[in-house]
Amino acid sequence: MSDVELPGLQPPPGRVRRSQRAQEKRRKKRKRRSLVAVLVSLVILALAGTAVWFGAKPIIASLTAPSDFPGPGTGSVMVKIPDGASGRTIGRILAEKKVVKSAKAFVDAANKDPRAQKIRPGTYELRLQMTSSGAIALLADPKNRQVKTFTVAEGKRVAEIVDIIAKTGIPKKDLQAALKDPAALGIPEWATSKKGLKFPAEGFLFPKTYEVEPGDTAVSVLTAMVTETLDELTAAGVPAGQEWKVLTEASILQAEGGRSSDYPKMARVLDNRTKKGWKFQLDSTTSYAVQRFGVTTTKKERDTKSAYNTYYVKGYPVGPICNPGADAIEAALAPAKGTWLYWVTVNPETGETKFATTDAEAQKNIAEFQKWLRDHPQGT
Repeated sequence: MSDVELPGLQPPPGRVRRSQRAQEKRRKKRKRRSLVAVLVSLVILALAGTAVWFGAKPIIASLTAPSDFPGPGTGSVMVKIPDGASGRTIGRILAEKKVVKSAKAFVDAANKDPRAQKIRPGTYELRLQMTSSGAIALLADPKNRQVKTFTVAEGKRVAEIVDIIAKTGIPKKDLQAALKDPAALGIPEWATSKKGLKFPAEGFLFPKTYEVEPGDTAVSVLTAMVTETLDELTAAGVPAGQEWKVLTEASILQAEGGRSSDYPKMARVLDNRTKKGWKFQLDSTTSYAVQRFGVTTTKKERDTKSAYNTYYVKGYPVGPICNPGADAIEAALAPAKGTWLYWVTVNPETGETKFATTDAEAQKNIAEFQKWLRDHPQGT
């Protein structure tokens, strides 16, 4: 009999039941798999939602948080605003120091506050976590700048200037140490190479008012003064190679002259005496040689063998005898026209100076000066 089932014949009942049970098992397994898949999907979605929430939370917080600190601030912090700093630069500096919350907050406040235009370079004592407007108020008030000032008058010597600067709190010993390395202060080689100078920085400490901020040192302050002198030489148009002569001559005019209007005449006298081969014979240079102050000198001092003593050397002294100002520098560059060979400051109190071409005229002026000395015995 053939193994092929004939059409119309059905499987035995037991086989049917076994097949139905297998199908039911398969349905239940698929149902369980679907349920697990749904549960896994729900867990994944929950985890993803949590991650999104925690990831977005800082962003949401930053979007909803105030853009500026709310209060007047606490504590204190020193902040230095550099020269030429823009509003954005100032804001960045303040934000880094945690004075304001952000550079943007400061810039936004500065754009609305006209006081921001008054902010000057310098060092300020501010508070931590201030409002931007509060920071602007402190920065715009010059009283809050942490600065000391000193003023150097025209004609002061290096030794005098050291004492003046030391009053700001910079140690005198630091200033004296810094002066021993003139090249480190920016003094050019054409000056530092000179031999026999009492103070290589003499002539280079430009007279004016300076500011000293926290953190400034003897070197930084003296360097600023040297820079001022070099800038003045450039502004005056001093020819290259003539800087030393101009500084030295200007220092003589500054030390000898009582009135700046006389400087050009004095410069002409020095030129005329140089052309004749005469010594200058100036008490100011002799006083510097012996490191003394006064309007007269003694014969012993005038006989001093010093490269600064113009009773001893012919022509200019070895270097500047004080620190000249702009008027003296300009006069050294542009002497007045004239034939004068002598000058005498007949009244040191008023600075009145008389000029002469002949020795006889000069003697009359000397006699007038001597009378002043007799009338003012304490003036020498």
